[in-house]
Amino acid sequence: MTIVGYTHRLSAAPGEEIRFMVSCERPRYDVRLVQLIHGDTNPEGPGFKQRLVPSAIDGSRPGKREAIHGGSWFEAALDGVHLSRALTFCAFVQATNPLAGARQVIASQGQPLEGAGWALALSARGELQVIGAGGVVSRLGPMRRWQWYLVALSLQRGEAGAGRDGGGPAVAGTAWRRPVRAWPDDPPVEATVAGDALLPPPAAPLLLAATRDAAGATVCHLDGRIDRPRLLAGTVTGAQLEAWVAAPDADAALAGATGLVGAWDSSRDVAGDRARDVSGNGRHGRVFNLPARAVTGHNFGGEATCFRLAPERYGAIHFHRDDLEDAGWAADFSLRVPEDLPSGIYAAWLRTQDGAHEEYLPFVVRPPRGHGRARIAVLTSTLTGSRKTSCARSRRRSPGYRPQRLRDSAIGMVAPA
Repeated sequence: MTIVGYTHRLSAAPGEEIRFMVSCERPRYDVRLVQLIHGDTNPEGPGFKQRLVPSAIDGSRPGKREAIHGGSWFEAALDGVHLSRALTFCAFVQATNPLAGARQVIASQGQPLEGAGWALALSARGELQVIGAGGVVSRLGPMRRWQWYLVALSLQRGEAGAGRDGGGPAVAGTAWRRPVRAWPDDPPVEATVAGDALLPPPAAPLLLAATRDAAGATVCHLDGRIDRPRLLAGTVTGAQLEAWVAAPDADAALAGATGLVGAWDSSRDVAGDRARDVSGNGRHGRVFNLPARAVTGHNFGGEATCFRLAPERYGAIHFHRDDLEDAGWAADFSLRVPEDLPSGIYAAWLRTQDGAHEEYLPFVVRPPRGHGRARIAVLTSTLTGSRKTSCARSRRRSPGYRPQRLRDSAIGMVAPA
C-alpha cells in the first residue's frame, strides 16, 4: 500500500485531540481536512461528496514507510527459572489452518530457529515437528484441521561428555501427539528427540503461537487454539500424560507434578490481556495483538453456549497469524478539534503529490457531552457496521459501480450540507 494510515480514536469533541499515523512510500504527501457529505460512489445515487475545511493540519508532509507486524501470541516471563537440566511442556492444541504453506509455532523458548532453545511447530504441510538449533529434530505426523490434540515435549540433558564433542546428543527426550478424540487413521504418536542446544537459556520466556528470531521479533505465528498450557522443570512419562488426559479434572491430576513452573488458565480474566497462572507461582502471562478469548476448549461438549455459564469449557485462546491490535506507529500529525467545528463525519484526506494514490482517515466530531447542538441524533456504528455495509454492497452492484475501499467508513452517512 503506497499510502495508508489510521487515527488513535474514532471520535472527538471540540477541544479534544486526534492523532494521525501514516505510512507513505513516496517522499511527500499532502493533507487536507474534509467533511464527508456522502460516501457512496454508486452511480444510481448522488455520488461521492466532500467539503474542504480549512484547518491546522493542511499542508505537505514528509513520507516514511512503516511496518505492520501482525500475528497474536502469548508470553510469560520466567525470571529466575533455570531449565538447563530438564523441562516438559504440554498443552491441548487445535490447528485451524495447518496447510497454510508456512511454518507455524505452537510453543517455544529461546531462539530455536537460530540457536539455543526449542519449539513445537507445524510445518508448511501441517506436520507436527520439534525444532531446535535451526533444524528439525523430530517429526510426529500431521495434525488434522479443527481437531484437538494433546501435544507435549519432555527434554533432559545427557550425561557429562555428551554433545558434539563427546560423541552423543547433549539433550534427549520424547515428544507426543495424541488426538483427544480417536480417529481410525490418526493414532497417537510418541517420538524420540535428540540434539544439541535444545534446552533454553536461563530465564527465557515461554511463548505460545510464535517464536522469536535473532532480531527479537516474533515470527511463525499460529492459526489455531491453545488450551491449558503447562510447563514443568522436569520430565514426565507417556503414562503420566495419558492419565492427565483421562482424568476428570486434568488440573488436579497435574497438581502433584514435581517442579511445576506454570499452569495458565485462559478461562479467567478473559476481558483483558492477562493469562492467569494458577500454579501458585504467580507467573502470569500476557497476550499480544488481541487474540480471541473465551473460546471453546478441548473439553467442550455443547453443555453451554455461553462462556459465562461454563467458563471451564471455554479455556482456549484462538490465535491468528493476521491478528492486529495496534500497529504502534508514531503520530505524524495531530488535530485539536476547533470549538466551532460542527458535529459530523470528517476525515484527513491524504494524497501523494503526483495524485496517483489517496487515503481517507475518517473520524466523527461529536458535540461536547451534555451540550446538544442539533435536533437530530445519529448513532454511528464502527467496525461491525462498516464491514456489514461493505459486504451488502458487494452483493448488489449496478453497472459501472466500483466499490471504493477508502470511503467505506462514510457509506450511508449524511452530514448537514
